[in-house]
Amino acid sequence: MTSIVIYHSVLGLRPVDLDTAERFRSRGFEVALPDLYGGKCTESLEEGFQIMAEIGWSVICRRAMEAIEKLSASTILVGFSMGTGVIASL
Repeated sequence: MTSIVIYHSVLGLRPVDLDTAERFRSRGFEVALPDLYGGKCTESLEEGFQIMAEIGWSVICRRAMEAIEKLSASTILVGFSMGTGVIASL
């Protein structure tokens, strides 16, 4: 079955992202959900943008690329909010 990679929003990897991944898994998909923030998350947009700035866009994109390096070309990339910007930058 097709692989899916889900990139989280500017808020970080949260339960909503984990729930989305589980929904796809329950339908037989192989799902990767990289934590682009290395464990940091928030419910505040302001704090989310601060975390993004602290980590740096190049590091975030490097982490995103590492998540797909060994996957097939048919892998589906899904992004929430900032995650779509990450996909566009790959």
